Amino acid sequence: MQHNTKTLSLSFLFAFVLVFIGGALSGEPLWARPAGKAAKASKASKTKAAKASKAAKATKATKASKTKATKTKAAKERTARAHKVRTTTKVSHMSKLAARRIAARRAAEARRQAIIAHNRAVDTRLLDITQDKIEGDNLAGEDMQIRSLALEALGRNPGTVVVMEANTGRVLSMVNQAWAIGKPFKPCSTIKLLTSLAALNEGLVDPDAPLPIGHGYSISMTEALARSNNEYFQELGGLIGYDRFMKYARMVGFGEPTGVNLPGESAGSIPTRDEDFRRMFSHGDGYGITALQLASFTAALANGGTIYKPQVLRTAEEVKKFTPVVHHTFQLAETDRAKILEGMLDAVSYGTARRSNAAVLSVAGKTGSCNCECSAGTKLGLFTSFMSPSNPNLVVTVITTGSAQRGSLASIVAGNIYNGLNGTYAGNEQNRPRRAEPMRVVRDEKGSILLTNRNK
Repeated sequence: MQHNTKTLSLSFLFAFVLVFIGGALSGEPLWARPAGKAAKASKASKTKAAKASKAAKATKATKASKTKATKTKAAKERTARAHKVRTTTKVSHMSKLAARRIAARRAAEARRQAIIAHNRAVDTRLLDITQDKIEGDNLAGEDMQIRSLALEALGRNPGTVVVMEANTGRVLSMVNQAWAIGKPFKPCSTIKLLTSLAALNEGLVDPDAPLPIGHGYSISMTEALARSNNEYFQELGGLIGYDRFMKYARMVGFGEPTGVNLPGESAGSIPTRDEDFRRMFSHGDGYGITALQLASFTAALANGGTIYKPQVLRTAEEVKKFTPVVHHTFQLAETDRAKILEGMLDAVSYGTARRSNAAVLSVAGKTGSCNCECSAGTKLGLFTSFMSPSNPNLVVTVITTGSAQRGSLASIVAGNIYNGLNGTYAGNEQNRPRRAEPMRVVRDEKGSILLTNRNK
């Protein structure tokens, strides 16, 4: 009995130890553990609570995700709307710009067409006037070969043509006589011949020395004449002055009639002090010169300084009794004259009159281009010339007017006349004054012109 009791006590003790050790391993003290069903219920409750907590966290995360997605979507929609607004605004702005550009192009084209229509109307009106004037020309005394060439060369260019002998003053042909003697025109750049004459005669310039004209650029007289450089002659004008320039203008017959034996001649005009001073020497501001006055001056440059009274020989008797009449003379040293002629030759060779195609005939000339003061949008084209420096016999002066006229176009008219004659015109040999020693053109090693005796 005692032995059994002892055995039970040891078994109970062993079981207690196992339970104690199991509690220790589970981290929960033995006395804190619920026993039986209570323990299971407690465990289930905790599991349920954990699941609920996990579900709550998942729900919260889902809501947060949905909220984030909603915010992201809203942000994207706002961005899209803003982009659409910007794009629409940009497109609208671009459309407005495009519309303005289209409208500007249409307006510019409308203006261009209006200008074309205006110019066409102006040219048609001037051509009609010119043709009416030409039909009224007195053909008595006209060299019909030269007149035919002049009419063909002038073509549909409104204007006038004068052809005369350089050494006698005999007028060979005047196409549009009413304009040739009765309508003064602004001389434009042909006035540079007078500016050169005055500056050389007064000893104010070395024609071979480049003259500074601004912007670090210099040019000589001969090249300035060839290229019709305005600044050069404005600089010369500052040296010449108004009073001396008017002295030379009167000396060559500007501002007074030439004395031609035809009715209706205009004296033209010379500038007052109120005119633009610098442009007076380069563009001819303030001058009004007829084609016949310009031709007479050009003839004097060709023959060495004698301005003859122009004469139209209408009958055989007048031709038989013809005697040249001196109207004006001016002094010009032969070396200075040679420099002016060199510039005129170069103008035809490579300068503003190169389109005349008359360089091969040794034609010397000067172009002029400027706005015509006769009507808005109308331009002038002038070319005054002679053939040739070695034996001058023929002067051709052309003045044209219209919406697109220029001196280069006027030079084409004169070139066609010269080439049509092909250098065959001999002139009035019996009455032509001759120098004691006829001159010929010779160029030195630098290309400058020297006028020397034929026998040397």
